[in-house]
Amino acid sequence: MPTTSLTVRYRPLRIGFVVQPGDVGALVKIATLNSLLWGGIYNPILPAGQDSSLLKQLIELFSVDLLTPVGETAAIKAVLDSYPYLRTPGHFADEIFFEDWHTKKLDLGILDIIHIVDHYWDVEFRHKPPDFKSNCLLLDWADDDPCATLFALSFGALPSADQEKLKYDFRKAFERGLRAEVTSLPRGGPVPAALTEKITPLRLTGDRLQQWGGSLRDDDGIYIGRAGDFDDLVAFWNLRAAGTSLRYLPYDHLDRFHDYIQTWLHHLDAIPTRPPLDRAWIGVHWRDDPAVDVPALIGRFAIQKQRMLSRYDPVIWNGLNVIPSQFYLSSQSVLASVDRHYERSTVSFALPAKPVSNDPYGRHTGFQHLAAVVSPLVEFEYPDRTLKPPPLRGLDEFLSREIAFDPWKLRTDPEGLALTIQLHDSSESLYPVPHHDLLRKLLELHGIEAELSTAGILADRIITQMREMRPLDACRVFKIPGVRRLIKDLRASDTITWKAALQAIGKEGFGRFKKLYIESRKTPELTPVDVLTFLMKKEILRPRLCVWPRILRRQREVRCGHCGLTTRVLLRAFEGIWRCGYCMHEEDLGVRIATDFRGDRPEWVFAKSGLFAKDNHQEGAIPVILTLLQFLRVLDSAHFMYSTALNLEFKNHKCETDLVVLSHGPRGQIELAIGECKDEHGLITEKDVTNLRLAWKQFENSKVTCHLIFAKTTESFTVDELRLFRSLESDRIPVILLTNRELEPYNPYWDAEADIPTKYALSLLDMTRNSVARYLSPTTTS
Repeated sequence: MPTTSLTVRYRPLRIGFVVQPGDVGALVKIATLNSLLWGGIYNPILPAGQDSSLLKQLIELFSVDLLTPVGETAAIKAVLDSYPYLRTPGHFADEIFFEDWHTKKLDLGILDIIHIVDHYWDVEFRHKPPDFKSNCLLLDWADDDPCATLFALSFGALPSADQEKLKYDFRKAFERGLRAEVTSLPRGGPVPAALTEKITPLRLTGDRLQQWGGSLRDDDGIYIGRAGDFDDLVAFWNLRAAGTSLRYLPYDHLDRFHDYIQTWLHHLDAIPTRPPLDRAWIGVHWRDDPAVDVPALIGRFAIQKQRMLSRYDPVIWNGLNVIPSQFYLSSQSVLASVDRHYERSTVSFALPAKPVSNDPYGRHTGFQHLAAVVSPLVEFEYPDRTLKPPPLRGLDEFLSREIAFDPWKLRTDPEGLALTIQLHDSSESLYPVPHHDLLRKLLELHGIEAELSTAGILADRIITQMREMRPLDACRVFKIPGVRRLIKDLRASDTITWKAALQAIGKEGFGRFKKLYIESRKTPELTPVDVLTFLMKKEILRPRLCVWPRILRRQREVRCGHCGLTTRVLLRAFEGIWRCGYCMHEEDLGVRIATDFRGDRPEWVFAKSGLFAKDNHQEGAIPVILTLLQFLRVLDSAHFMYSTALNLEFKNHKCETDLVVLSHGPRGQIELAIGECKDEHGLITEKDVTNLRLAWKQFENSKVTCHLIFAKTTESFTVDELRLFRSLESDRIPVILLTNRELEPYNPYWDAEADIPTKYALSLLDMTRNSVARYLSPTTTS
């Protein structure tokens, strides 16, 4: 049974707390809830009822696994109704708690902080003296303190079991299990400077989590705002949840927080920098508020490092400025078995050990949920299918049904597939999704209905027949102009002699392809004989015995390639599959014509066969295949997938695209390309351009960047074609242009001189820039 390697990363579920804008009281509840959850400090707050596009961006950027309402308003309900697949796992309630059937009290269905407490109790505090106190601190304050909400969001709060009818007393667990100090802040009194070093409940929720990626890792510092301002508090919370270490400085209580903030700044100053990786600055974040003079306020503090002033604006959540970090409990590699039944591949694997306590105190936490992010190393064992879909939240429900069967189990994640599992789960089975189905669903999300056309089916079958593993690479033989000319000029009813076939293949600059690899060979240089033999092996051409040798029933000795014994066979056996009479091994003798016969092989002629047997130019499949092959070269490291020709229908408009290409990169960027491919006698018309322009408009406001492809197996585009391409470029529609100059080399741009900006292109955007420089510059005329 074939196997493959997977990386499995465990992390807490990332919960988005949906709140009514302006509801400051709900923020205290959110801080309290997150103080109970492992990873709670990194859960975002999502204001409902404001900009729906901002809320959508926050959900996608933070890779939110589920939504939890804090309050009951029409705006909150509308958000939950818009994202039904982000309901709580198991659907046991509308919140993250469920009622324990035995005690009738509330229990958490998500990883909680008692796992952290159990760990440190076992390894640190179990054998300490009874009067020992750790660096952990349980902080209390008066409910009517003007900074009460800020304290809750900065330090966290733990309710007692009786307050919230909880099954477990988290407050007692924190105090006793961590040997924590308990202290109270006097109303209006100064915030102790020592708090910067203490482990408070909210800070504990981030313990033992490994930070991965993100754009704010060097922006640690302070946030300046008013103590009770809802927007300031939410901005501070979400910036911290994105992965930066921040402390809140309320400018309306500056004296009260001065020593606390100054100690924090001294701590940041003391962190050594290691250029060029670490930047020597301290971040200062604030919302635009005319009531505060930020430079003057910062001047009241002693700071050695440079200050980076960063004004907060919701636009920073556009995916280009702030990219939240991911936080993982552990990362391990596992070996998965790949099986195939009923034309579906199944990837099965055992889940590695989870880095949580083994429930030594009988809490029965096996039902608690966490995320297992699964990422395959390679996908050779299930060709034309994938477990690496683009991180697009609109695909979550579709992918969950296709890959995991459960429509609520799977989420797309920047690092792979996030499976919502329970602590007692020990194994998983996933079903890779076909590329064609994924691309059709992606188009459907953008209002385009797509079906594989006849030309698309034919091109797909040609690619598939070339070989089983990475079949597109086996299509390199079509790069040779003589091969394309031979296939096009040879009619279905005609035959060609051995000598004429070699002459046809060897024309049109065959010398440029002597280093081309099409299959394993003994000589370093490719010859027309190698090419002709390869075409016979792939059943593009098949040998036919001439009349006289057939009538005379000529024979020839053949040595079996399996058992090595020789036998005499009729020459007509070389027309197809021969079975050895000794070992029953079957072998295609046609490919032996090059070695077993001499001279011009007068006994044989050759004709097109199989998918090439009709005089229909294979519905334009060869230019499409060559174009796809070059995209494979450029996008091989960026999760490349494709579809051949599709019939498209959108807004009562019907058209066809010759190919669809999809790639996504490590930072979540998703690129799609649709296009038109022609041979040397085809013309790209204004109708072709108009159809693709209309299809491009469906992606105009999407996270997916759409490009238009125009490819021709010719030396140049016509003046009229270039005029059409320039009209697209002037409308800021990205176009990728390919001729023989890009289609025939191994890589489209490696042989380029100084006429392109990106010689080593790695994305569709790089290819677009090269196309504009090479074909659409003012000096280009044809």
